[in-house]
Amino acid sequence: MPKPTDKLIRVRKPGEDVIVEVVDNAKVQELIALGQYEVYTPDDAEDIVQEEKADANRKTRVERLVEQYGNEHEAEKAAWTQMLVPLGKQLAEIPQTMQKVMEEVLTKGVVKGGLPQAQAIAEGNTSALAKLGIFPKDVPMGAGRWNRGQLDLYYKALGARYHQKPLPAGAEEDELVKGWLTGELTQSLIEGTDASGGYLVPDDHQIEIIKAAAHLTQVWPRCRLRPTSRQVVKRPVRSTVGDVNVGTSAADELSNVTEVTITWAEKTWTMRPFDAYFPCSVELLNDADANISQEITDAAAEQFSEQREKLPLQGRGSSYEQPTGIFHASITSDSVSAALDGTKFLTSVYNVSLRYRRGANANLLALLRSKEYKALVVDLSQNYRNLDILGLPEVLENEFVTQGRGCIGAFDQYWIYFNPMMQLLTQLDALSKGMRFVFWERWDGQPVQTTAFRLMDTITY
Repeated sequence: MPKPTDKLIRVRKPGEDVIVEVVDNAKVQELIALGQYEVYTPDDAEDIVQEEKADANRKTRVERLVEQYGNEHEAEKAAWTQMLVPLGKQLAEIPQTMQKVMEEVLTKGVVKGGLPQAQAIAEGNTSALAKLGIFPKDVPMGAGRWNRGQLDLYYKALGARYHQKPLPAGAEEDELVKGWLTGELTQSLIEGTDASGGYLVPDDHQIEIIKAAAHLTQVWPRCRLRPTSRQVVKRPVRSTVGDVNVGTSAADELSNVTEVTITWAEKTWTMRPFDAYFPCSVELLNDADANISQEITDAAAEQFSEQREKLPLQGRGSSYEQPTGIFHASITSDSVSAALDGTKFLTSVYNVSLRYRRGANANLLALLRSKEYKALVVDLSQNYRNLDILGLPEVLENEFVTQGRGCIGAFDQYWIYFNPMMQLLTQLDALSKGMRFVFWERWDGQPVQTTAFRLMDTITY
């Protein structure tokens, strides 16, 4: 390191521009004497040269920077260009894509002939439309082109129709637009014709089967039900008992007591057969979406249940191999001969033996058809303020009661004997490739105490 007191001089090699500042000493002076270095003495001309060289160096650095960053810019531009090429291609394809979309929309939903038809409509070119199979029927196209307003209105109307919206205002007022909207837009592909597309629109098939409502179960549960394994059931019935001797009829001391007689009868229940046969192909059992076996069983159960409700009322007895129903038994009837009102109804109610209206055996039920039931309800609601005191039985509508009649009774005095109910037998028939479903049951019923029931006849309206 030079000392602060050292004298410094500036030297350079002859012919070179590099200037070096060194300590002025004997060694340096020797090199200068040998001509290897020379003392640098600056002047104005030299400064100018140095400045020019410095400027040249600065320009060179700028060029190098420009070249460096210019190359980077070109690389970046190339990368952007490469990335934008697909986008440019897509942008170039937009008009074609829009045309394809418009063609598809028009062809599918609203215009049969697509863009060619739209162009023909705009030009009023009936010959071009005829080649597309479209012929004006009610409204002529006219001699010239459609105006821009009509064409705009027409396509707005087509769009509204396609989206199932109301037509724009003026579409139905313009005869030309209205004609093409209503008369000439025939469709070649429709679902209304099988061959034109109907086969492609299947029916909506729901597995749930629509069934009639089941009959109300009113009578059967109120009857006295007794199981049996026999074909015939016989029960003795005490018919009459003589009166107890009272007062003068009673025996005096040491006199014989007068005999009191008892008589018996016998009631017979013969099991009446009920059966149903349902043949069914094995193919249907295998291929149906619904459970066919269950459907057959349900249908049979509904029909058997209907007979259990009907025959305790309308069964015609042993002569017809049926249970004996209330309306065909030896039961006393009251002739109403008028519209059924509360007073006439009470007359029949109180004609039922008291022991079956009150006490442990009381299970009184009145059954009427709808019209008789309605007349009674209207009269009771209008003319009676306190129904509790009347002691009315439960009154029900029943479809198996004969029109113009009614019945009142303690139905636990209607006895039913039955074998196992609704048994199922199945058999596979190999020859017919079918399955046979057979349901059957046996039972019989009859009223055992006729005084527990009362009928009403000749009810009018």
